[in-house]
Amino acid sequence: MPRTYSATDGVTVADLLHFGLDHLSAAELLLKGNARHFDSAVYIAHLGFELLFKAWHLQQFDSFPGVHDIESLWDNLRKASTIRQLSRRDRQTLALLNGYAELRYPNLNMPIEIGSDESPRIGALCKSLFKRMPRSLHQVIEGLHWSRKGGRVLMEKPITKRPRVAI
Repeated sequence: MPRTYSATDGVTVADLLHFGLDHLSAAELLLKGNARHFDSAVYIAHLGFELLFKAWHLQQFDSFPGVHDIESLWDNLRKASTIRQLSRRDRQTLALLNGYAELRYPNLNMPIEIGSDESPRIGALCKSLFKRMPRSLHQVIEGLHWSRKGGRVLMEKPITKRPRVAI
């Protein structure tokens, strides 16, 4: 039986949403770049959806299971409410993403194919889920600020070029 997490464990709906959305943003960026980063991109995309679903669970049930299976997390949400089912294409994308959790460890006996064409499918699934999310989660998202995340303040230092020294 998986462990169950709640707000008493130090997790919040806002933090789960913030980390999940940032993971999805990073995955999108990586999928638009070098193919060497595709494994990382889809693994991070899986984690992003996992955190979105866990935020939704925490909001709806006051807890979430410590599992990584995003299909079961989605199914739990669907069974407990009147959320519309995803399209067949989105369910296929969810199943595909669920398999990407296996990229945690390389397995030469079961290689996983990934291409840059995953990005539009991931984006479409994201849009479908946002349409189904309760208004209360949208309000949490609207209140997020990029510079405050996980109890920290994020800062960027300006990049300055060193003056060239004439030789």
